[in-house]
Amino acid sequence: MSVTQPKATLQHRQYTAISLLAACVFVWNAVTVTSSWPLAYFLVCILFVVAVFPLVCTYADGRFDFFEPITGICVLYFIYFGVASIYNLNTLSKVRLTINIEDGLEVALVYAVLALVSLQAGYHLVGKWARSVLVHEPIQGEGWNRIFRVSAGVYAIGLGARVYGVSQGFHIRFAASDIYGQFSGIHILYDYLGFFSTFGFILMAAYSFMAPRPLGGRVLIWGVMLPIELFFAFLGGPKEYFVPILIAPLICYHYGRRAVPVYKFLIPLSVMALIVFPVMTSYRSLDPRYLRSAALMDAVPYAISGVWEVVSEKGLLEYLRWSLELVVERLDGIYTFTGVLLNVPSPMEYQWGKTIIVGFALLVPTVIWEGKYDYYVATITWGERIFGVPVGGGGISITQPGEMFLNFGIFGMLLGMFLLGGAYRLIHHWLVGSRYFFGIVIYAILWMTLVNPEYPLAAYYSNAVKQAALLFLISKIGGARWRRKRIGP
Repeated sequence: MSVTQPKATLQHRQYTAISLLAACVFVWNAVTVTSSWPLAYFLVCILFVVAVFPLVCTYADGRFDFFEPITGICVLYFIYFGVASIYNLNTLSKVRLTINIEDGLEVALVYAVLALVSLQAGYHLVGKWARSVLVHEPIQGEGWNRIFRVSAGVYAIGLGARVYGVSQGFHIRFAASDIYGQFSGIHILYDYLGFFSTFGFILMAAYSFMAPRPLGGRVLIWGVMLPIELFFAFLGGPKEYFVPILIAPLICYHYGRRAVPVYKFLIPLSVMALIVFPVMTSYRSLDPRYLRSAALMDAVPYAISGVWEVVSEKGLLEYLRWSLELVVERLDGIYTFTGVLLNVPSPMEYQWGKTIIVGFALLVPTVIWEGKYDYYVATITWGERIFGVPVGGGGISITQPGEMFLNFGIFGMLLGMFLLGGAYRLIHHWLVGSRYFFGIVIYAILWMTLVNPEYPLAAYYSNAVKQAALLFLISKIGGARWRRKRIGP
C-alpha cells in the first residue's frame, strides 16, 4: 500500500509524529505526578510508547497501513492492558472476580510491555525475511462470473443453515455453554454451516469492490445480504458476530480497490461501541430459553421490546457513558493477566503446553467426536482454579501473554509472543502481499483473530484454522490463482 512520497512530505510526517508522541508523553507524565498510583501510571506511559512506536515509524515513512496486523495488535494491547489498568484503578469498588488488582498490577504491566516488545521483534524480523522471498504482484485477472456464482452459492448454503438453526433454537447463543452439551453434533454442524452466509456476504462484498461491472452484486450485497446478516447476528447473541460484517468488507475495499483513510475506519468502530455493545448487552439479559422455544414471529418482538426497555430509559449522555463503559469493561485483559501472575506456579502449576495442544483436539468435527468440548472444559481449568468460577459458569480469557505464562513461565511467554508476532507478519504477507482476490478475503475474515490479544490460543486458533481451510477450499472452487514469483533459485 506504500507509495513513494516527496522527501519534504516525509520529513513533515516525521516531525509531526515525533511532536505528537512527545506531547502525549509530556501530558501523561503531568497526570502521573498527581495520581495516587504514580508507578502504575508511569508503566502505562511506557506501554503507550512501546505500542505506538511502530505506528509512528510507519506513519513517518509514509507506509502506515491501519489494517496491517501490527497496527491492530498495538492498539488493542494498549487498550487491554493500559487503558484497562487506569479504569481498574479508578473503579476499585466495582464487583469483580476474586483477584485484588492492586496486588500485582504493576508487575503485570511490566510483563505486558515485555510481551509486546517480543511480539514486535518477531513481527519485524520475519517481515524483513518475507519481503526478500516473495515478490508482490498486482491483482490477477479473475473469472468474475464464476466468483459471483460461488459467492451466491456459499451464501445460500449458510442462509439455509441459519434458517434451519433458528427453527430448532440452537442458533441463539449467549455463551458456548448455551449450545455445546445441549445439542447433538449434527445440530452443531448446522450452526457452523450458518457461518457460510457470512463468508458468502464477504465474498460478494469483495466482488462488488473489485469486479469491473458488479452492479448486480452491489444491489444484492447491500440491499439484501447486509440486512439479513445483521438480523441473524442480532438474533445469535455474541457481539463478535458483528465484527466480520462491519470490518471485513472495509478490509476488502482497502486492499482490493484503494486505501481506506483512518477516519472511515472510525465509523464501524463507533457502530460497535455505541450501538452493538449496548444493544447486545441488553439482549443478553433476556431469557435465551424462551427465545429458543418461541416461534420467530413471537421471539423477535420479545427481543426488540426487551432491548428497547433497557435502552430507552437512559438519557443521551447516560447512554453514551454506559456504552463506553461497556466497551472498557469488555476489553479488560489486565485483570485476568494479573490473576495469572499472582496464582502461577502456585496454587496453579505450569501447564507445559496442555492448554495449547488441546487445540488439535478441537479440530476434530463435533459430529465425529461429540465429547470434545467436555474434554476441552476438563483441560482448561484456569477459570475455576484462579478465579473461582465453577465449570459451566462462563468462559474467562486470560489473554495470550497470560496463557503463554501459564504454560511456560516468563521465558516461554517471551518466546511464544515472538513466534506469534512472526506468524502474524507472515500470514499478512502471504495473503495480502500479492493482492490476490481470495487472499484478501481470507485475511479480512481472519483479521480479528490475528489482532485481538484476548483470544484463548486453542479455541480461537483452531477455529481460525478451520475457517482458513474452508475458505481455501472455496477459493479453489472459485478459480483462485495462488501462484507467486520467488526471488532466487
